Amino acid sequence: MEYDFNGTGEITYSSVLASYTKKSLNDISVCVKDGFPYVWIAGEDFAILYRQYEKIITAVKDKEIVSNQFDLQQNFPNPFNPSTEIIYQIPKPGLVQLKIYDILGREIVTLVNEVQTSGVHKKIMHGESWPSGIYFYRLKAGDFISTKKMVLLK
Repeated sequence: MEYDFNGTGEITYSSVLASYTKKSLNDISVCVKDGFPYVWIAGEDFAILYRQYEKIITAVKDKEIVSNQFDLQQNFPNPFNPSTEIIYQIPKPGLVQLKIYDILGREIVTLVNEVQTSGVHKKIMHGESWPSGIYFYRLKAGDFISTKKMVLLK
């Protein structure tokens, strides 16, 4: 179904069943019943009730999609001040370590060192007490190891 309302009270409507042009438009309203949208169009000498046959998506639950691969995403924001978010994904439960290192390779902090469930995980890293500079974060889960660079700017 397509319709065009040009603001002057005239409507052009077309669908598989019928076509109207230059009719005076009195009302357009939309309602949802049983998860389907209905459109009511009424005007001079005509009225149309149209039902969309596709369901409307109203919400998506977080963490429903489980991937079969490991992934360490780039922290965001980067550069950061004073905190940043690190997101990673593991395909099966196991011991996970997420550590932060300085530019010389010295371990600064361990953010995660525990058995975690499969799925997407987020960790907020706070660097208020650290000096500006380049840091590295490393994820180790099973045989998977990945390292990324981040920048703290104060």
